[in-house]
Amino acid sequence: MSYVRVWIHAVWGTKNRDHLLVNGTRSQIISHILETVRAYIDNQEEHHKKRTYVEEVGEFLQKYNSSHHG
Repeated sequence: MSYVRVWIHAVWGTKNRDHLLVNGTRSQIISHILETVRAYIDNQEEHHKKRTYVEEVGEFLQKYNSSHHG
């Protein structure tokens, strides 16, 4: 489950919609998400030494197009 889904579930998952993330926890989670995204972006040059962007998109489309048609 993605961090965003966990965060949304934690915030809105209670019956009365009580905020569970208080006292800076929300900002810590957002900060962690941003750090994860930054690290992902920073790693793209190294990542694409193994597979090009075009190869990766092609694999993605092949994987998800076949699952929607089968």
